[in-house]
Amino acid sequence: MLTASWFAVDWQLRSERLDLAYRAAYRFLPLGMLDYVARAARFSSWERPYIPPRDVCEAIPVVYHAVGGADIARLSVAEQEVIAEALRASKLVTVRDRTTAANLDSVDVPSLLSPDSVAAMSLDTPEVLSQADARQVVFQASDNWLRHRLPQVVSALTELLKAGFNIDFLPIGLAAGHSDLTAYERLRSRFPSVGLLEVRNVEDIKSAITKATVFIGTSLHGHITSVAVGTPTIALGGVSKLEAYVETWASELCPVVFDLSDLPTSVNRALGIPASLREDVRIRLGAQAQLNTKRCLEALLE
Repeated sequence: MLTASWFAVDWQLRSERLDLAYRAAYRFLPLGMLDYVARAARFSSWERPYIPPRDVCEAIPVVYHAVGGADIARLSVAEQEVIAEALRASKLVTVRDRTTAANLDSVDVPSLLSPDSVAAMSLDTPEVLSQADARQVVFQASDNWLRHRLPQVVSALTELLKAGFNIDFLPIGLAAGHSDLTAYERLRSRFPSVGLLEVRNVEDIKSAITKATVFIGTSLHGHITSVAVGTPTIALGGVSKLEAYVETWASELCPVVFDLSDLPTSVNRALGIPASLREDVRIRLGAQAQLNTKRCLEALLE
């Protein structure tokens, strides 16, 4: 969120029919120029799409809640200072992982560590631990992640099918530029038996994960939802924000798999984690997320 660019936001708001054109622009043209054009097209004076400049923060109360910036170090010193200056002028900053907290601390921005707000759904779902369908894998992957690892993913999913698991694909990210549906198309010809779950809203995502034996994916909020509803979960390595969040809040629950040949073993490991531990963690994170949301509202109103 903190490092999001105007070009990336513009890309995600466009039709998928323009995806190849945006990919080509991203590959061959300077990002600074692309960002300038995207920002000008929206008549914005803000340097970053989700970060009001300092003068705005001084005029009206602004808080940042459970924001992510695990990759902020990749920005230039000047870009980091633009972000830091705006954050220093805000009423309160809470961050969702220790990596982001350390990055902000290095530019003199104090922050409070907080689980993502989605974790609070655990407080409204006390019954979910008994609903899982036996041996049902819900799999998700972004296309950017999958297209670089397709043979390994095919091999790992084949082993899960041989082990007697049923697999359904859950599209969570649907924005242009990284739609999970594109990833599903890459898998469909190789796995005719893998179904595509229909997603109309966030409740459909929650329902699919709740009914799963295990959730496997690259989606950060897919994993946050899994923890919140008590479903065993496995993170696919190579996504910095996901790795940072899991390390901060759920390392005892969620194996991070970098070598996909280890995926079947990791599934068994995740299923072997006691339900009582998953229950303790999900309720604790939900309560903490709710408390910090309240703190942010109080900071806005004081």
